[in-house]
Amino acid sequence: MKKGLIIAFVFLLGSFQAQDVSFSLIAKQNKALIGEPVQVNMLLTYPASYDESQVLLPLITDSTVLDGGIEVWETQPSTKKSETTNKGEYIWNYQQSFTVASFDSGQVDLGPLQAILEDDTVYSNSVLLLINPVEVDTTLDFKDIKTIDADPFTSWEIFIMWLDEHWPWVAVPILAILIIIVLYKILKDRPAREERKVIIPLHITLLNRLNQIRNNKIWQDGSYKQHFSDVTEVMQKYIAYRYNVPTLERTSPEILNALKLKAISEDDYKQIEKIFGLADMVKFAKTVPMQQENEQIVAFTEQFIRSTRPDENDLAEA
Repeated sequence: MKKGLIIAFVFLLGSFQAQDVSFSLIAKQNKALIGEPVQVNMLLTYPASYDESQVLLPLITDSTVLDGGIEVWETQPSTKKSETTNKGEYIWNYQQSFTVASFDSGQVDLGPLQAILEDDTVYSNSVLLLINPVEVDTTLDFKDIKTIDADPFTSWEIFIMWLDEHWPWVAVPILAILIIIVLYKILKDRPAREERKVIIPLHITLLNRLNQIRNNKIWQDGSYKQHFSDVTEVMQKYIAYRYNVPTLERTSPEILNALKLKAISEDDYKQIEKIFGLADMVKFAKTVPMQQENEQIVAFTEQFIRSTRPDENDLAEA
């Protein structure tokens, strides 16, 4: 009873601090047997006016520890999308589904979870789960544990079967090594010749790097953090090159503050601020971006470089 009052107080306090925020946990069922999985949906809605660089959203993973002896079994990737209310206001809808189970009978409380929105801390509701024990039929006889069957194949036979199935993966590297050795010997004996060094402008190199990032699509394998790190690295190098703003070992806010003093349009500045904010959420708060956000960050960075790159005549005079 006391715990329930505390949870209610925390929930009401979160609602008072951020009245435009909706944060709830919804369980698919409120009763389960010991060890039976229960699916839970987490829903969080908040205004888009919050500074994304100061928003910390909850993320449930397999390693998340919940109160009451509740274990997290399976998690689904979180999603985040923007919508417009009837009043024409922009909001973010953030949600995630996960499966939990408990091996203690009785009533257990799931939640509340918390999210940080700038200076506000909001809390979800608490879900009450009733965990019932499994009834055991004591009239049945005990059964012996089955013995472990011995592996019928020897280590050599297992290796031969593996090689028969995966021989291309063995043959291709060996062939590649042989080709590299032959080419090395051929090129080593060739007389060296001087070639005129061609200086490629940095913005051309960075555009080629963006094209490589777009083709790699490592975010499709779940490497969101590396994908955003690669793109923001290109953006930082271009800002340092184009606007003479040092970016090495600087945080996003420090770069943005220095960029305010440069000749950059307000729209470009806001878009860069948005990209840095989303990248920081992905890299440090483990936010899972939407597919279109993974593609849009590359597209805008390329468009920004092409529209603000130095004139070729200026490069020739320099």
